Amino acid sequence: MATARDRTNRTLYAARFKSWTGGNGAAINVTWEDITFMDVMFPIVVTQKYTSPRPNSSSLNETHIENFLFHNFTGVINDTPGYVEGSCITDPCWYSVPGATGKEVIIFDLYPNTATNIVVKDLFAATLTGAPLAVMCNSSTVSSDVGFVCQDGPYIPT
Repeated sequence: MATARDRTNRTLYAARFKSWTGGNGAAINVTWEDITFMDVMFPIVVTQKYTSPRPNSSSLNETHIENFLFHNFTGVINDTPGYVEGSCITDPCWYSVPGATGKEVIIFDLYPNTATNIVVKDLFAATLTGAPLAVMCNSSTVSSDVGFVCQDGPYIPT
């Protein structure tokens, strides 16, 4: 079991898990808790579709994710129009997420039938501009309550 506690300021992510497209293996019992973030672009990101640089794989396997908890996150998303975090040196930026608005507090970019019991609890966040929070989550990739309405749209805790 791995647990992370931290304060982040002007970073790209507050909590991030990435696995490669075509990856093989499992990440089980991982907890991020008591995270405070300020001026972060993407507070919570979980992707199983990381492809930069593109792996040379024809595998149909994906990394299985089980028992992930994001608990007690508090902070502010930097959604200032035109803001670009300092590591961006390409166009589009290497961390660009298609369809993202810059207001996403959670991005779950998952493959179907590969994530079990992935939950966000006690998330208290705002955007720097005061705009409503958003999430990106495909409901066909999760089978249980993730702690919010899994949709590409407004952040609605459950």
